[in-house]
Amino acid sequence: MIFRTLRINLSDRTYRIEELSEEIFKKYLLGRGIGDYILFKEVDPTVVPYSPENKLVFATGPFSGTTVPGGARLSAVTKSPLTGTITSTNAGGHFGMEMALSGYHVIVIEGASDSPVYLFISDKGVVFGDASRLWGKTTSEADALLRKLTHPRSKTLVIGPAGENLSPIAGIFVDGHRALGRGGAGGVMGSKKLKGIAILGKSKIEFKGDHKKFKEILNKLYSYLRQSEGLKRFKTFGTTGNVRTINLAGSFPTRNFRDSYLDGYENINGTEVNRLYFVKAGACAQCPVSCNRITKVEHEGKVYFVSGPEYETLWSFGGATGVTDLKYVILAHHLANEYGFDGISLGATIACLMDLYEDGYVKDLPFEVKFGDGEAMIKLIELAGKNEDIGTLIKDGSLKLASHFGHPEYSMSVKGQEIPAYDPRGIKGMGIGYATSTRGACHLRGFNTSQEVYSASDPLYRLRYTDEKIDFLINNQNMRALQDSLGVCAFVGGYYEVEDYCSLIESLLGISISPEELYRVGERVWNLENLYNRKAGISKAQDTLPSRLFELPVKSGPSAGEAYDRSEFERLLNLYYRKRGWNEEGWPETEKLRELGIE
Repeated sequence: MIFRTLRINLSDRTYRIEELSEEIFKKYLLGRGIGDYILFKEVDPTVVPYSPENKLVFATGPFSGTTVPGGARLSAVTKSPLTGTITSTNAGGHFGMEMALSGYHVIVIEGASDSPVYLFISDKGVVFGDASRLWGKTTSEADALLRKLTHPRSKTLVIGPAGENLSPIAGIFVDGHRALGRGGAGGVMGSKKLKGIAILGKSKIEFKGDHKKFKEILNKLYSYLRQSEGLKRFKTFGTTGNVRTINLAGSFPTRNFRDSYLDGYENINGTEVNRLYFVKAGACAQCPVSCNRITKVEHEGKVYFVSGPEYETLWSFGGATGVTDLKYVILAHHLANEYGFDGISLGATIACLMDLYEDGYVKDLPFEVKFGDGEAMIKLIELAGKNEDIGTLIKDGSLKLASHFGHPEYSMSVKGQEIPAYDPRGIKGMGIGYATSTRGACHLRGFNTSQEVYSASDPLYRLRYTDEKIDFLINNQNMRALQDSLGVCAFVGGYYEVEDYCSLIESLLGISISPEELYRVGERVWNLENLYNRKAGISKAQDTLPSRLFELPVKSGPSAGEAYDRSEFERLLNLYYRKRGWNEEGWPETEKLRELGIE
Protein backbone atom coordinates (compact mmCIF):
# COMPACT_ATOMS: atom_id res chain seq x y z
CA MET A 1 0.00 0.00 0.00
CA ILE A 2 1.31 3.45 -0.91
CA PHE A 3 0.11 6.25 1.34
CA ARG A 4 -0.58 9.39 -0.64
CA THR A 5 -0.80 12.99 0.51
CA LEU A 6 -3.05 15.46 -1.28
CA ARG A 7 -1.81 19.05 -0.94
CA ILE A 8 -4.37 21.72 -1.75
CA ASN A 9 -3.43 25.40 -1.99
CA LEU A 10 -6.45 27.66 -1.55
CA SER A 11 -4.56 30.83 -2.50
CA ASP A 12 -3.87 29.82 -6.11
CA ARG A 13 -6.40 26.96 -6.26
CA THR A 14 -3.93 24.25 -7.20
CA TYR A 15 -3.23 20.79 -5.87
CA ARG A 16 -0.56 18.13 -6.09
CA ILE A 17 -0.06 14.56 -4.90
CA GLU A 18 2.90 13.24 -2.90
CA GLU A 19 3.85 9.83 -1.58
CA LEU A 20 4.83 9.12 2.01
CA SER A 21 8.09 7.23 2.53
CA GLU A 22 8.19 4.05 4.59
CA GLU A 23 10.86 5.65 6.79
CA ILE A 24 8.58 8.53 7.83
CA PHE A 25 5.62 6.17 8.17
CA LYS A 26 7.52 3.98 10.65
CA LYS A 27 8.52 7.04 12.68
CA TYR A 28 5.13 8.83 12.80
CA LEU A 29 2.55 6.50 11.20
CA LEU A 30 -0.44 8.52 9.95
CA GLY A 31 -3.26 10.38 11.75
CA ARG A 32 -2.06 12.68 14.51
CA GLY A 33 1.58 11.63 14.08
CA ILE A 34 2.00 12.56 10.43
CA GLY A 35 -0.05 15.73 10.97
CA ASP A 36 2.30 16.78 13.76
CA TYR A 37 5.34 15.99 11.62
CA ILE A 38 4.06 18.11 8.71
CA LEU A 39 3.23 21.05 10.97
CA PHE A 40 6.59 20.79 12.79
CA LYS A 41 8.51 20.77 9.50
CA GLU A 42 6.47 23.34 7.60
CA VAL A 43 4.79 25.82 9.95
CA ASP A 44 6.79 28.27 12.06
CA PRO A 45 5.77 27.78 15.72
CA THR A 46 5.34 31.56 16.05
CA VAL A 47 2.92 31.82 13.12
CA VAL A 48 -0.38 33.65 13.67
CA PRO A 49 -3.02 30.87 13.69
CA TYR A 50 -5.43 32.74 11.44
CA SER A 51 -2.79 33.72 8.88
CA PRO A 52 -2.53 31.98 5.48
CA GLU A 53 0.86 30.62 6.59
CA ASN A 54 -0.81 28.29 9.08
CA LYS A 55 -1.75 24.91 7.64
CA LEU A 56 -4.57 22.51 8.38
CA VAL A 57 -3.79 18.81 8.06
CA PHE A 58 -6.41 16.07 7.89
CA ALA A 59 -5.10 12.54 8.28
CA THR A 60 -6.69 9.16 8.81
CA GLY A 61 -4.96 5.97 9.93
CA PRO A 62 -3.47 2.98 8.09
CA PHE A 63 -6.47 0.76 8.96
CA SER A 64 -9.04 3.15 7.54
CA GLY A 65 -11.12 1.57 4.78
CA THR A 66 -10.57 -1.94 6.14
CA THR A 67 -12.61 -3.85 8.72
CA VAL A 68 -10.29 -3.17 11.67
CA PRO A 69 -12.70 -2.33 14.52
CA GLY A 70 -12.61 1.33 15.48
CA GLY A 71 -9.89 1.97 12.89
CA ALA A 72 -11.35 4.83 10.81
CA ARG A 73 -10.79 7.87 13.02
CA LEU A 74 -9.82 11.18 11.43
CA SER A 75 -7.35 13.67 12.93
CA ALA A 76 -7.07 17.39 12.20
CA VAL A 77 -3.79 19.12 13.11
CA THR A 78 -3.05 22.84 13.09
CA LYS A 79 -1.73 25.65 15.27
CA SER A 80 -4.51 26.50 17.71
CA PRO A 81 -6.02 30.00 17.86
CA LEU A 82 -7.27 29.16 21.36
CA THR A 83 -4.06 28.00 23.05
CA GLY A 84 -1.20 29.01 20.75
CA THR A 85 -0.04 25.37 20.85
CA ILE A 86 -0.01 22.72 18.20
CA THR A 87 -3.38 21.05 18.42
CA SER A 88 -4.80 17.85 17.06
CA THR A 89 -8.38 16.78 17.38
CA ASN A 90 -10.00 13.61 16.11
CA ALA A 91 -13.46 12.36 15.27
CA GLY A 92 -15.29 9.31 14.05
CA GLY A 93 -17.97 9.30 11.41
CA HIS A 94 -17.25 8.25 7.83
CA PHE A 95 -14.95 10.87 6.30
CA GLY A 96 -11.75 9.08 7.34
CA MET A 97 -12.84 5.86 5.71
CA GLU A 98 -13.87 7.69 2.54
CA MET A 99 -10.46 9.40 2.42
CA ALA A 100 -8.73 6.04 2.38
CA LEU A 101 -11.11 4.73 -0.29
CA SER A 102 -10.37 7.81 -2.39
CA GLY A 103 -6.67 6.91 -2.33
CA TYR A 104 -5.55 9.58 0.14
CA HIS A 105 -4.63 9.20 3.79
CA VAL A 106 -3.45 12.79 4.27
CA ILE A 107 -4.90 16.09 3.04
CA VAL A 108 -2.91 19.30 3.64
CA ILE A 109 -4.76 22.61 3.30
CA GLU A 110 -2.44 25.53 2.56
CA GLY A 111 -2.93 29.25 1.98
CA ALA A 112 -6.32 30.96 2.10
CA SER A 113 -9.08 31.72 -0.36
CA ASP A 114 -10.24 35.30 -0.89
CA SER A 115 -13.88 34.17 -1.08
CA PRO A 116 -15.93 31.30 0.37
CA VAL A 117 -14.96 28.01 -1.23
CA TYR A 118 -15.72 24.30 -0.93
CA LEU A 119 -13.70 21.34 -2.19
CA PHE A 120 -14.92 18.20 -3.91
CA ILE A 121 -12.35 15.40 -4.00
CA SER A 122 -12.95 12.36 -6.20
CA ASP A 123 -11.16 10.11 -8.69
CA LYS A 124 -11.48 12.95 -11.19
CA GLY A 125 -9.32 15.28 -9.05
CA VAL A 126 -10.18 18.31 -6.92
CA VAL A 127 -12.95 20.77 -7.73
CA PHE A 128 -12.86 24.25 -6.16
CA GLY A 129 -16.49 25.30 -5.81
CA ASP A 130 -18.18 28.60 -4.98
CA ALA A 131 -19.43 28.31 -1.37
CA SER A 132 -21.44 31.52 -1.26
CA ARG A 133 -24.65 29.47 -1.06
CA LEU A 134 -23.20 27.51 1.87
CA TRP A 135 -21.86 30.46 3.85
CA GLY A 136 -23.98 31.17 6.90
CA LYS A 137 -25.52 27.70 6.94
CA THR A 138 -25.54 25.52 10.04
CA THR A 139 -23.53 22.32 10.02
CA SER A 140 -26.46 20.05 9.15
CA GLU A 141 -27.63 22.45 6.44
CA ALA A 142 -24.13 22.72 5.00
CA ASP A 143 -23.68 18.94 5.03
CA ALA A 144 -26.94 18.38 3.12
CA LEU A 145 -26.33 21.17 0.60
CA LEU A 146 -22.72 20.16 0.00
CA ARG A 147 -23.76 16.61 -0.83
CA LYS A 148 -26.41 18.02 -3.15
CA LEU A 149 -23.80 20.18 -4.91
CA THR A 150 -21.31 17.31 -5.27
CA HIS A 151 -22.61 13.76 -4.95
CA PRO A 152 -25.30 12.26 -2.69
CA ARG A 153 -22.86 9.60 -1.43
CA SER A 154 -20.14 12.10 -0.57
CA LYS A 155 -18.83 12.27 2.97
CA THR A 156 -18.27 15.76 4.29
CA LEU A 157 -16.35 18.04 6.63
CA VAL A 158 -18.03 21.38 7.30
CA ILE A 159 -17.88 24.36 9.61
CA GLY A 160 -20.83 26.28 10.99
CA PRO A 161 -21.28 30.01 11.66
CA ALA A 162 -18.86 29.73 14.62
CA GLY A 163 -16.00 28.83 12.28
CA GLU A 164 -17.00 31.53 9.80
CA ASN A 165 -16.88 34.06 12.66
CA LEU A 166 -13.35 32.89 13.56
CA SER A 167 -14.31 31.55 16.95
CA PRO A 168 -11.30 29.94 18.65
CA ILE A 169 -13.68 27.35 20.12
CA ALA A 170 -15.17 26.38 16.75
CA GLY A 171 -14.99 22.79 15.56
CA ILE A 172 -15.11 21.03 12.21
CA PHE A 173 -17.99 18.60 11.78
CA VAL A 174 -17.86 15.20 10.12
CA ASP A 175 -21.09 14.07 8.44
CA GLY A 176 -22.64 17.25 9.84
CA HIS A 177 -22.59 16.10 13.47
CA ARG A 178 -19.35 14.35 14.60
CA ALA A 179 -17.00 16.99 15.97
CA LEU A 180 -13.33 17.62 15.41
CA GLY A 181 -13.99 19.79 18.39
CA ARG A 182 -11.17 21.02 20.57
CA GLY A 183 -8.63 23.76 19.93
CA GLY A 184 -10.37 25.92 17.33
CA ALA A 185 -9.59 24.04 14.11
CA GLY A 186 -12.97 25.26 12.82
CA GLY A 187 -11.81 28.85 13.23
CA VAL A 188 -8.65 28.09 11.23
CA MET A 189 -10.79 26.56 8.48
CA GLY A 190 -13.00 29.66 8.55
CA SER A 191 -9.98 31.95 8.28
CA LYS A 192 -9.15 30.16 5.02
CA LYS A 193 -12.73 30.78 3.80
CA LEU A 194 -13.10 27.01 3.44
CA LYS A 195 -16.71 26.13 4.28
CA GLY A 196 -16.49 22.41 3.60
CA ILE A 197 -14.89 19.43 1.92
CA ALA A 198 -16.79 16.64 0.20
CA ILE A 199 -15.02 13.42 -0.73
CA LEU A 200 -16.09 10.40 -2.74
CA GLY A 201 -13.99 7.25 -2.79
CA LYS A 202 -14.08 4.40 -5.26
CA SER A 203 -10.83 2.57 -4.58
CA LYS A 204 -10.30 -0.67 -2.69
CA ILE A 205 -7.66 -1.10 -0.02
CA GLU A 206 -4.65 -2.90 -1.49
CA PHE A 207 -3.07 -5.58 0.66
CA LYS A 208 0.73 -5.79 0.61
CA GLY A 209 0.88 -8.36 3.38
CA ASP A 210 -0.93 -11.57 4.23
CA HIS A 211 -4.69 -11.17 3.76
CA LYS A 212 -5.45 -14.53 5.37
CA LYS A 213 -3.45 -13.70 8.49
CA PHE A 214 -5.10 -10.25 8.60
CA LYS A 215 -8.55 -11.87 8.71
CA GLU A 216 -7.42 -14.32 11.41
CA ILE A 217 -6.25 -11.43 13.62
CA LEU A 218 -9.52 -9.59 13.07
CA ASN A 219 -11.58 -12.66 13.98
CA LYS A 220 -9.67 -12.92 17.26
CA LEU A 221 -10.18 -9.21 18.00
CA TYR A 222 -13.88 -9.22 17.17
CA SER A 223 -14.42 -12.30 19.32
CA TYR A 224 -12.71 -10.60 22.24
CA LEU A 225 -14.57 -7.32 21.77
CA ARG A 226 -17.95 -9.07 21.64
CA GLN A 227 -17.27 -10.56 25.08
CA SER A 228 -16.21 -7.27 26.68
CA GLU A 229 -18.56 -6.14 29.45
CA GLY A 230 -17.22 -2.59 29.12
CA LEU A 231 -18.16 -2.36 25.45
CA LYS A 232 -21.57 -3.89 26.17
CA ARG A 233 -22.09 -0.98 28.57
CA PHE A 234 -21.08 1.44 25.83
CA LYS A 235 -23.66 -0.13 23.55
CA THR A 236 -26.32 0.55 26.16
CA PHE A 237 -25.36 4.01 27.38
CA GLY A 238 -22.56 5.34 25.21
CA THR A 239 -20.54 7.69 27.41
CA THR A 240 -23.64 9.04 29.18
CA GLY A 241 -23.40 6.42 31.93
CA ASN A 242 -20.31 8.18 33.29
CA VAL A 243 -22.38 10.93 34.94
CA ARG A 244 -23.35 8.73 37.88
CA THR A 245 -19.90 7.17 38.28
CA ILE A 246 -17.94 10.41 38.27
CA ASN A 247 -20.44 12.32 40.39
CA LEU A 248 -20.41 9.59 43.05
CA ALA A 249 -16.61 9.75 42.93
CA GLY A 250 -16.89 13.43 43.90
CA SER A 251 -15.27 14.55 40.67
CA PHE A 252 -18.11 16.00 38.57
CA PRO A 253 -17.26 19.72 38.26
CA THR A 254 -20.29 21.74 39.19
CA ARG A 255 -21.21 25.41 38.63
CA ASN A 256 -17.86 26.40 37.09
CA PHE A 257 -15.89 24.27 39.57
CA ARG A 258 -17.44 25.91 42.63
CA ASP A 259 -18.16 22.34 43.67
CA SER A 260 -17.50 18.78 42.54
CA TYR A 261 -20.82 17.08 43.22
CA LEU A 262 -24.14 17.83 41.50
CA ASP A 263 -27.38 17.43 43.42
CA GLY A 264 -29.96 16.22 40.92
CA TYR A 265 -27.42 14.42 38.74
CA GLU A 266 -29.95 11.60 38.37
CA ASN A 267 -31.96 13.88 36.07
CA ILE A 268 -29.17 14.09 33.49
CA ASN A 269 -27.69 10.60 33.79
CA GLY A 270 -27.55 8.05 30.98
CA THR A 271 -30.53 6.12 32.30
CA GLU A 272 -32.71 9.22 31.91
CA VAL A 273 -31.34 9.88 28.41
CA ASN A 274 -32.38 6.36 27.42
CA ARG A 275 -35.73 6.48 29.23
CA LEU A 276 -36.94 9.86 28.00
CA TYR A 277 -35.24 10.79 24.74
CA PHE A 278 -33.39 7.84 23.19
CA VAL A 279 -34.34 6.88 19.62
CA LYS A 280 -31.55 4.58 18.46
CA ALA A 281 -27.81 3.99 18.63
CA GLY A 282 -25.45 5.28 15.98
CA ALA A 283 -22.05 3.97 14.91
CA CYS A 284 -18.99 5.33 13.16
CA ALA A 285 -17.42 3.52 10.22
CA GLN A 286 -15.77 0.20 11.12
CA CYS A 287 -17.16 0.28 14.67
CA PRO A 288 -18.85 -2.67 16.45
CA VAL A 289 -19.85 -0.58 19.48
CA SER A 290 -22.47 2.00 18.38
CA CYS A 291 -21.88 4.33 21.33
CA ASN A 292 -23.57 7.36 19.76
CA ARG A 293 -27.00 8.24 21.20
CA ILE A 294 -29.58 9.50 18.70
CA THR A 295 -32.20 11.36 20.69
CA LYS A 296 -35.41 13.26 20.02
CA VAL A 297 -36.37 16.43 21.85
CA GLU A 298 -39.28 18.86 21.42
CA HIS A 299 -39.00 22.58 22.12
CA GLU A 300 -41.36 25.45 21.31
CA GLY A 301 -43.38 23.35 18.89
CA LYS A 302 -40.37 21.97 17.01
CA VAL A 303 -38.98 18.44 17.03
CA TYR A 304 -35.22 17.94 16.91
CA PHE A 305 -33.37 14.71 16.20
CA VAL A 306 -30.03 15.03 17.92
CA SER A 307 -26.74 13.17 17.56
CA GLY A 308 -25.98 13.05 21.26
CA PRO A 309 -25.61 13.96 24.02
CA GLU A 310 -22.25 12.62 25.21
CA TYR A 311 -20.95 12.52 28.77
CA GLU A 312 -18.90 15.65 28.19
CA THR A 313 -21.88 17.72 27.05
CA LEU A 314 -24.13 16.35 29.78
CA TRP A 315 -21.48 17.91 31.98
CA SER A 316 -20.73 21.14 30.09
CA PHE A 317 -24.39 22.06 29.58
CA GLY A 318 -25.51 20.33 32.79
CA GLY A 319 -23.08 20.06 35.69
CA ALA A 320 -20.95 23.07 34.71
CA THR A 321 -23.97 25.34 34.35
CA GLY A 322 -26.04 23.73 37.11
CA VAL A 323 -28.84 22.92 34.65
CA THR A 324 -30.56 19.64 35.57
CA ASP A 325 -33.43 19.78 33.07
CA LEU A 326 -32.31 17.17 30.53
CA LYS A 327 -34.36 18.66 27.71
CA TYR A 328 -32.36 21.88 27.83
CA VAL A 329 -29.06 20.01 28.08
CA ILE A 330 -29.82 17.97 24.94
CA LEU A 331 -31.10 21.03 23.11
CA ALA A 332 -27.92 22.91 24.04
CA HIS A 333 -25.81 20.04 22.69
CA HIS A 334 -27.79 20.18 19.45
CA LEU A 335 -27.45 23.94 19.02
CA ALA A 336 -23.73 23.85 19.78
CA ASN A 337 -23.30 21.29 16.99
CA GLU A 338 -25.52 23.25 14.60
CA TYR A 339 -23.59 26.49 15.08
CA GLY A 340 -20.32 24.58 14.93
CA PHE A 341 -18.91 24.97 18.44
CA ASP A 342 -16.83 22.67 20.60
CA GLY A 343 -19.50 21.67 23.12
CA ILE A 344 -17.04 21.36 26.01
CA SER A 345 -15.63 24.86 25.63
CA LEU A 346 -18.95 26.50 24.85
CA GLY A 347 -20.73 25.08 27.90
CA ALA A 348 -17.76 25.86 30.14
CA THR A 349 -17.65 29.43 28.83
CA ILE A 350 -21.34 29.90 29.58
CA ALA A 351 -20.71 28.53 33.08
CA CYS A 352 -17.90 31.07 33.48
CA LEU A 353 -20.28 33.88 32.47
CA MET A 354 -22.92 32.66 34.94
CA ASP A 355 -20.28 32.63 37.67
CA LEU A 356 -19.16 36.19 36.86
CA TYR A 357 -22.78 37.34 36.72
CA GLU A 358 -23.72 35.84 40.08
CA ASP A 359 -20.66 37.45 41.69
CA GLY A 360 -21.62 40.86 40.28
CA TYR A 361 -18.84 41.30 37.72
CA VAL A 362 -21.15 41.20 34.69
CA LYS A 363 -24.08 43.57 34.46
CA ASP A 364 -26.39 45.14 31.88
CA LEU A 365 -27.22 41.92 30.08
CA PRO A 366 -30.58 41.63 28.28
CA PHE A 367 -31.64 38.87 30.71
CA GLU A 368 -30.41 37.15 33.87
CA VAL A 369 -27.82 34.40 33.45
CA LYS A 370 -27.84 32.45 36.68
CA PHE A 371 -26.70 28.91 37.34
CA GLY A 372 -29.45 26.36 36.67
CA ASP A 373 -31.36 28.48 34.14
CA GLY A 374 -31.82 26.33 31.04
CA GLU A 375 -33.73 28.99 29.11
CA ALA A 376 -30.93 31.50 29.64
CA MET A 377 -28.35 28.94 28.51
CA ILE A 378 -30.21 28.38 25.23
CA LYS A 379 -30.45 32.14 24.62
CA LEU A 380 -26.72 32.53 25.23
CA ILE A 381 -25.89 29.78 22.72
CA GLU A 382 -28.09 31.49 20.14
CA LEU A 383 -26.30 34.80 20.73
CA ALA A 384 -22.90 33.13 20.44
CA GLY A 385 -23.93 31.35 17.24
CA LYS A 386 -25.22 34.59 15.72
CA ASN A 387 -22.23 36.57 17.03
CA GLU A 388 -24.52 39.11 18.69
CA ASP A 389 -24.51 41.04 21.98
CA ILE A 390 -22.75 39.08 24.79
CA GLY A 391 -22.37 36.25 22.28
CA THR A 392 -19.47 38.10 20.64
CA LEU A 393 -17.51 37.41 23.85
CA ILE A 394 -18.86 33.92 24.53
CA LYS A 395 -17.72 32.74 21.11
CA ASP A 396 -14.10 33.60 22.03
CA GLY A 397 -13.93 31.18 24.97
CA SER A 398 -13.85 31.57 28.74
CA LEU A 399 -10.36 33.07 29.15
CA LYS A 400 -11.00 35.98 26.80
CA LEU A 401 -14.48 36.47 28.25
CA ALA A 402 -13.30 36.45 31.87
CA SER A 403 -10.33 38.70 31.01
CA HIS A 404 -12.68 41.18 29.34
CA PHE A 405 -14.50 41.58 32.66
CA GLY A 406 -11.23 41.88 34.59
CA HIS A 407 -11.25 38.43 36.22
CA PRO A 408 -9.31 35.86 34.16
CA GLU A 409 -9.17 33.62 37.23
CA TYR A 410 -12.82 32.70 36.60
CA SER A 411 -11.78 30.83 33.46
CA MET A 412 -11.36 27.18 34.34
CA SER A 413 -8.83 26.54 31.60
CA VAL A 414 -5.25 25.43 31.00
CA LYS A 415 -3.35 27.32 28.30
CA GLY A 416 -6.71 28.86 27.40
CA GLN A 417 -8.55 25.59 26.78
CA GLU A 418 -11.43 24.77 29.09
CA ILE A 419 -10.98 21.89 31.52
CA PRO A 420 -13.34 18.97 30.76
CA ALA A 421 -15.60 16.93 33.01
CA TYR A 422 -13.22 15.44 35.60
CA ASP A 423 -12.32 17.57 38.61
CA PRO A 424 -8.63 17.12 39.53
CA ARG A 425 -9.40 17.98 43.14
CA GLY A 426 -11.14 14.60 43.23
CA ILE A 427 -8.81 12.73 40.84
CA LYS A 428 -5.30 13.97 41.55
CA GLY A 429 -3.58 12.37 38.55
CA MET A 430 -5.83 14.32 36.20
CA GLY A 431 -4.30 17.56 37.47
CA ILE A 432 -0.83 16.78 36.11
CA GLY A 433 -2.48 15.40 32.97
CA TYR A 434 -4.30 18.68 32.32
CA ALA A 435 -1.20 20.75 33.07
CA THR A 436 1.08 18.80 30.72
CA SER A 437 -1.38 18.13 27.91
CA THR A 438 0.15 19.36 24.67
CA ARG A 439 -3.11 20.96 23.47
CA GLY A 440 -4.35 22.56 26.69
CA ALA A 441 -6.65 20.91 29.24
CA CYS A 442 -7.76 17.54 27.89
CA HIS A 443 -9.00 14.27 29.37
CA LEU A 444 -8.02 12.33 26.25
CA ARG A 445 -4.34 13.26 26.63
CA GLY A 446 -3.75 11.19 29.75
CA PHE A 447 -6.84 9.63 31.30
CA ASN A 448 -5.81 8.84 34.89
CA THR A 449 -9.49 8.43 35.74
CA SER A 450 -9.29 4.88 34.40
CA GLN A 451 -6.61 4.03 36.98
CA GLU A 452 -7.89 6.10 39.90
CA VAL A 453 -11.64 5.54 39.63
CA TYR A 454 -12.60 2.71 37.28
CA SER A 455 -9.81 0.27 38.21
CA ALA A 456 -9.02 1.28 41.80
CA SER A 457 -9.87 -1.16 44.59
CA ASP A 458 -9.49 1.63 47.15
CA PRO A 459 -12.13 4.37 46.60
CA LEU A 460 -9.82 6.94 48.22
CA TYR A 461 -6.83 6.18 46.00
CA ARG A 462 -7.94 8.99 43.68
CA LEU A 463 -7.19 11.54 46.45
CA ARG A 464 -3.53 10.56 46.91
CA TYR A 465 -0.45 12.23 45.38
CA THR A 466 1.57 9.13 44.54
CA ASP A 467 4.51 8.82 42.17
CA GLU A 468 3.18 5.82 40.23
CA LYS A 469 0.39 8.04 38.91
CA ILE A 470 3.04 9.84 36.87
CA ASP A 471 4.21 6.56 35.35
CA PHE A 472 0.62 5.70 34.44
CA LEU A 473 0.08 9.19 32.99
CA ILE A 474 3.17 9.10 30.77
CA ASN A 475 2.31 5.64 29.47
CA ASN A 476 -1.28 6.68 28.84
CA GLN A 477 -0.20 9.84 27.02
CA ASN A 478 2.12 7.82 24.80
CA MET A 479 -0.52 5.19 24.10
CA ARG A 480 -3.15 7.79 23.22
CA ALA A 481 -0.68 9.45 20.83
CA LEU A 482 -0.05 6.04 19.26
CA GLN A 483 -3.77 5.25 18.93
CA ASP A 484 -4.45 8.65 17.35
CA SER A 485 -1.59 8.08 14.89
CA LEU A 486 -3.10 4.70 13.98
CA GLY A 487 -6.57 6.25 13.65
CA VAL A 488 -8.03 3.91 16.26
CA CYS A 489 -10.88 4.93 18.55
CA ALA A 490 -9.83 5.34 22.19
CA PHE A 491 -12.79 3.27 23.41
CA VAL A 492 -11.97 0.27 21.23
CA GLY A 493 -8.22 0.85 21.23
CA GLY A 494 -8.07 0.27 24.95
CA TYR A 495 -8.72 -3.41 24.27
CA TYR A 496 -5.81 -3.78 21.85
CA GLU A 497 -2.30 -4.80 22.80
CA VAL A 498 0.63 -3.12 21.03
CA GLU A 499 1.42 -6.55 19.57
CA ASP A 500 -2.01 -6.58 17.90
CA TYR A 501 -1.20 -3.35 16.08
CA CYS A 502 2.16 -4.76 14.94
CA SER A 503 0.49 -7.88 13.54
CA LEU A 504 -2.18 -5.84 11.76
CA ILE A 505 0.40 -3.53 10.19
CA GLU A 506 2.51 -6.43 8.95
CA SER A 507 -0.39 -8.48 7.59
CA LEU A 508 -1.98 -5.44 5.92
CA LEU A 509 1.03 -3.48 4.72
CA GLY A 510 3.87 -5.98 4.67
CA ILE A 511 5.83 -3.65 6.96
CA SER A 512 7.54 -5.23 9.95
CA ILE A 513 7.65 -3.12 13.09
CA SER A 514 8.38 -4.28 16.63
CA PRO A 515 6.23 -3.48 19.67
CA GLU A 516 9.09 -1.38 21.07
CA GLU A 517 9.36 0.64 17.84
CA LEU A 518 5.61 1.14 17.70
CA TYR A 519 5.40 2.30 21.32
CA ARG A 520 8.22 4.74 20.57
CA VAL A 521 5.97 6.37 17.95
CA GLY A 522 3.66 7.57 20.72
CA GLU A 523 6.55 8.89 22.78
CA ARG A 524 8.05 10.58 19.71
CA VAL A 525 4.77 12.28 18.84
CA TRP A 526 4.33 13.57 22.39
CA ASN A 527 7.86 14.99 22.51
CA LEU A 528 7.51 16.57 19.07
CA GLU A 529 4.34 18.36 20.20
CA ASN A 530 5.98 19.60 23.38
CA LEU A 531 9.04 20.84 21.47
CA TYR A 532 6.81 22.72 19.01
CA ASN A 533 4.94 24.32 21.89
CA ARG A 534 8.13 25.42 23.67
CA LYS A 535 9.34 27.00 20.43
CA ALA A 536 5.94 28.71 20.15
CA GLY A 537 6.54 30.38 23.53
CA ILE A 538 4.66 28.03 25.84
CA SER A 539 6.57 27.94 29.15
CA LYS A 540 6.57 26.00 32.39
CA ALA A 541 4.45 28.79 33.91
CA GLN A 542 1.59 27.64 31.68
CA ASP A 543 1.92 24.01 32.77
CA THR A 544 -0.38 24.68 35.69
CA LEU A 545 -4.00 24.69 36.87
CA PRO A 546 -6.46 27.52 37.55
CA SER A 547 -5.90 29.12 40.97
CA ARG A 548 -9.41 28.11 42.07
CA LEU A 549 -8.41 24.45 42.12
CA PHE A 550 -5.54 25.20 44.52
CA GLU A 551 -7.47 27.65 46.70
CA LEU A 552 -11.13 26.59 46.80
CA PRO A 553 -11.91 23.28 48.55
CA VAL A 554 -14.76 21.16 47.25
CA LYS A 555 -17.90 21.99 49.25
CA SER A 556 -19.93 18.78 49.13
CA GLY A 557 -20.00 15.13 48.17
CA PRO A 558 -17.30 12.44 48.46
CA SER A 559 -14.46 14.93 47.79
CA ALA A 560 -15.65 17.55 50.29
CA GLY A 561 -12.75 19.55 51.71
CA GLU A 562 -10.36 18.67 48.90
CA ALA A 563 -8.28 21.26 47.06
CA TYR A 564 -5.17 20.57 44.98
CA ASP A 565 -2.06 20.92 47.14
CA ARG A 566 0.23 23.36 45.33
CA SER A 567 3.48 21.93 46.71
CA GLU A 568 2.46 18.41 45.72
CA PHE A 569 1.54 19.69 42.29
CA GLU A 570 5.00 21.22 41.83
CA ARG A 571 6.68 18.04 43.08
CA LEU A 572 4.71 15.81 40.70
CA LEU A 573 5.22 18.19 37.77
CA ASN A 574 8.99 18.18 38.28
CA LEU A 575 8.92 14.39 38.61
CA TYR A 576 6.98 14.22 35.34
CA TYR A 577 9.62 16.36 33.59
CA ARG A 578 12.44 14.14 34.86
CA LYS A 579 10.72 10.92 33.84
CA ARG A 580 10.05 12.41 30.41
CA GLY A 581 13.72 13.28 29.92
CA TRP A 582 13.01 17.02 29.94
CA ASN A 583 14.89 19.79 31.75
CA GLU A 584 13.57 21.81 34.69
CA GLU A 585 11.74 24.20 32.36
CA GLY A 586 10.00 21.41 30.46
CA TRP A 587 12.17 21.40 27.32
CA PRO A 588 13.16 17.97 25.99
CA GLU A 589 16.85 17.30 26.66
CA THR A 590 19.12 16.97 23.61
CA GLU A 591 19.80 13.32 24.34
CA LYS A 592 16.07 12.56 24.52
CA LEU A 593 15.51 14.16 21.11
CA ARG A 594 18.48 12.25 19.68
CA GLU A 595 17.15 9.02 21.19
CA LEU A 596 13.78 9.58 19.48
CA GLY A 597 15.27 10.71 16.17
CA ILE A 598 13.72 14.19 16.35
CA GLU A 599 15.78 16.74 14.43
